[in-house]
Amino acid sequence: MSQEMNYSAIVARAWSDPNFRESLIRDGQTTLKQLGISLGEGVIVKVVEDTESIVHLVIPRRPIDISDDDIRAIINGNPEIMKITPNQVCTGPLSDKIC
Repeated sequence: MSQEMNYSAIVARAWSDPNFRESLIRDGQTTLKQLGISLGEGVIVKVVEDTESIVHLVIPRRPIDISDDDIRAIINGNPEIMKITPNQVCTGPLSDKIC
């Protein structure tokens, strides 16, 4: 991504502007480009909307620096290996304090 995406501003605009929301859902790539947000070659944007009865869980791509042993530790409840929030994946010691 060539520009920092202000995720909060995009979501707030989608909440307040039904035409923008529909445009974002229909063709997120073009809509973001119109905002000056250029994504890399070959990157596909898929915009979905949660409702009262449908919630989407986004699985982030696996960080290249996380081992299978680290993943097993995370599954077993060790929060110091990695913390995942909707906007970022933090890895390393004490990741819950830096994320």
